[in-house]
Amino acid sequence: MKQQKKKRPFKISKKMEAAVLILVDGDFFELREVADQVGCCRQTLWRWRKNPEFLKLYEKQHRAMIRDVRRSFQQTTRKQLERDLHGPDPVKAHSAAIRILDMFF
Repeated sequence: MKQQKKKRPFKISKKMEAAVLILVDGDFFELREVADQVGCCRQTLWRWRKNPEFLKLYEKQHRAMIRDVRRSFQQTTRKQLERDLHGPDPVKAHSAAIRILDMFF
């Protein structure tokens, strides 16, 4: 009778966490580049990307990055609208007022 190999529980390593951060950042386009950065081979990274736990971590980090970008964009936009609204140029002030109203209605 053949013994079945027991699967080890999957545990997120420091290299996996680093790979997720690099992938979410998006500066690298090829798996080989990401693998080189974290110190693993391309095939290992490919295998990690198929693992549900790795994917959960990626999705969590990706959502956090999107949330941060959205928040930053909203703050920058709000500041610019405030400058335009209270600035000396009446055309910009009018345009800013319309954009503000459009955001709420």
